Amino acid sequence: MPVPPERSTILVTGASGYIGCHTVGALLGAGYRVRVATRSAAKAEYIRELFPAQREDIEHAIVEEMTAPGAYDAAVRGVSAVVHLASAIHIADGTAPADAVAEAVAGVTNLLSALQGTETVTRVVQMSSDVAVERVDDMPGPYTATEATWNTESLRICDEEGVDAPAADKYAAQKVQAERAFWDHITAHKPKWDGVALNPGFCLGPPTLYGGGLDGSSLYVLKPFLRPSTEAELDEAVGNFVDVRDVATAALRALTTPGAGGERYLLSNGPLFGNDIAQAAALAFGPEEAAARGLTAPHGADWRTQRLRSAVVTDGGKAARQLGIAYRSLGESLADTFAVVLREGGGK
Repeated sequence: MPVPPERSTILVTGASGYIGCHTVGALLGAGYRVRVATRSAAKAEYIRELFPAQREDIEHAIVEEMTAPGAYDAAVRGVSAVVHLASAIHIADGTAPADAVAEAVAGVTNLLSALQGTETVTRVVQMSSDVAVERVDDMPGPYTATEATWNTESLRICDEEGVDAPAADKYAAQKVQAERAFWDHITAHKPKWDGVALNPGFCLGPPTLYGGGLDGSSLYVLKPFLRPSTEAELDEAVGNFVDVRDVATAALRALTTPGAGGERYLLSNGPLFGNDIAQAAALAFGPEEAAARGLTAPHGADWRTQRLRSAVVTDGGKAARQLGIAYRSLGESLADTFAVVLREGGGK
């Protein structure tokens, strides 16, 4: 499938989010124009303010409710490709898993239905998650997950436990079924465009600051380590990590690599443990502040080597080989994340 022409317009849904802002930056850096789909004009203007030198290359489409029929009909007109990041996710609001899954699926199918008959779109990139590939919670290691599997265990748990299912399984069920809907649509309708799914692990890297506050999954996991950590927190396997900037690069490469069509790509640079975050926190605060906070005594370096021997790993090697992703190191990702957290007062 031909790649999007230079200077053509790429639609990015969910563009004001954590991954979205970095993805817009990667596309602009490669010379594309970007149409950002946001819930409000204010969010679109926020994105323009992030890239003042390229603001003229950013246009916007308002999509107030992605699950509404026809939501994307106007947004897709004339674009050459789509990066679909927006997702209707319900985890802790009491929504039944079946209803939450239906909304997540509708967000995908509404977009793809809008693309029926398009003559300009060559490729659609669906942002999924590594939780759509495998349920790693409580899985005994060592184990390596690849793109060949689907997380059917979380689906079973949600079917059996309903609203009482763990939040992680509710989230996973929505990601599994949204990605399946993406592939099922392609199989059933055989569109002129082809598709790529990206399955990132836990994203680290500089948070974005929409609305004046810190956001992004990295902040969620870093917060506990802004104070002394328990042994259980240090030992916790947080998941497999990937830098958000590498996810953005992968989205760009998924659009511009001709042979990527029809593929899934796990995005991961290996396991992340609580102790990794504690060590990075102590380094970020500096000796005096770290000592005052009690952050100076996490496990030593040998602990990580031992922990890796029994770790569950999501293998990001396929993306490295086929998309040319050179993953940022854990140290760089954590240091850059903490730098923003501390600068914006998130360390208080």
